[in-house]
Amino acid sequence: MTTTLRELTARYRLRAAAHLAPETVVPVLDGLQLQGDVAVVPLARRDDLLRRADEALGPLPADGRPVTSDGHPHVVHGTPGVRLATGLGIRDVARLAVPPGETAWLAHPLREPLGIGPGRYAVVLQTVRDPFGPSPEHTVEYDEDDGVLAG
Repeated sequence: MTTTLRELTARYRLRAAAHLAPETVVPVLDGLQLQGDVAVVPLARRDDLLRRADEALGPLPADGRPVTSDGHPHVVHGTPGVRLATGLGIRDVARLAVPPGETAWLAHPLREPLGIGPGRYAVVLQTVRDPFGPSPEHTVEYDEDDGVLAG
């Protein structure tokens, strides 16, 4: 399934930067996707971390739900069956469940949206500023086999 930026802008009232062409086709994928400093990582395992996150999964409001809180937030939108849990941590910011036949979209006002197909995902920040000091940004690595973030 694909859709255009124009269709997504109309459906979810997204703000899109002028440099993004409205006729741009946004594919729906089920693999690793990156949008600026946010990564959408497919999850293959169900472990204790996933079970705890599953308990917190809830429906999306009609206007979506932000997964970051900076000046230009990344916001998840989706069809009615999509479920999201946020506030999980400083790097591992959300869990996303997209049932078969459903679609989620990760939107950002300055970047093209990401179409997210059926599956289970971790939404993670690739870089994070240390809130306790002037240290440089840290790179976050995700081990899909273990479901563990390291950085």
